[in-house]
Amino acid sequence: MKIGVKIINKTVLATACLLLAAITLSAQAAEERWVTDRGEFTLRSGKSTSNKIVKMLKSGTRLELLKADADSGYSKVRLTDGTEGWVLSRYLLSSPPALVRLPELEKDVGRVAELSDERQRLQSEVRQLQSANSGLESELARIKKVSANAVKLDSDNTTLRKRLSESESVISELEEENRVLASKANREWFIVGAAVLVLGIVLGLIVPRLKPKKKSSW
Repeated sequence: MKIGVKIINKTVLATACLLLAAITLSAQAAEERWVTDRGEFTLRSGKSTSNKIVKMLKSGTRLELLKADADSGYSKVRLTDGTEGWVLSRYLLSSPPALVRLPELEKDVGRVAELSDERQRLQSEVRQLQSANSGLESELARIKKVSANAVKLDSDNTTLRKRLSESESVISELEEENRVLASKANREWFIVGAAVLVLGIVLGLIVPRLKPKKKSSW
């Protein structure tokens, strides 16, 4: 019983492997193709015009190439809806035709136009920023100049304040000397005046005595 189960399991495993290999080979063999953009073409049940038409294929139809028969010039294909048939190989393209790529190309053109507009907008912004930067540089230069002048003015002001302080000190010393001189002069004039007064008094006492006395007639 166990041997039978093992055999069944091996058979199932082998079948699964074969299916997986078949699917892989099928996926590898399948290639995308597109119907050329020159009109409508027939999808037939076989590899000749005597076989019935399965479907009409429009330009740009995407197909899955199953296999190609070089002798007959036909290729077996599968449509996206699962329909299979044969179509002349010369009507198949390995890349999408212009008809299919046109919408994408139009989108690309639109994106290019948008990018061009965006480029122009960015260039305009760059010019504006350059102009603003130039203005800022001029303003910075002016500020630096004003700052330099302000520093010089502050230095000059400090020098003038120092000189003023020195001048005020000199003036104070001169005023003090003037007061001293004025006080000294007042004292000297007082002494001179007192001396003159004393001298006048002395002369007033001495001079009368110096006059000769008159002789008596007697």
